[in-house]
Amino acid sequence: MFGTPGVRQQRRFLEEINNAEKIQRKLTDCVKTAKFKDQSPGEVKKFIHIIVVGGGPTAVGYGAKLHNCLVKNLSR
Repeated sequence: MFGTPGVRQQRRFLEEINNAEKIQRKLTDCVKTAKFKDQSPGEVKKFIHIIVVGGGPTAVGYGAKLHNCLVKNLSR
């Protein structure tokens, strides 16, 4: 998929509600874990290293909203 390593194994399509719910749960878990006290910047980065693949309106809109959400929730 799009020549990006790992995409085929980790992909989730936002058009399907069950996948959107899985993405939401995974992101919530990652943000909560990244906010644990005394996390090093490297540990935080490990939990929020996210790639949005695609250049259509869904991917672009999702990427922008995801960025804003992460900035808001992970600012210290």
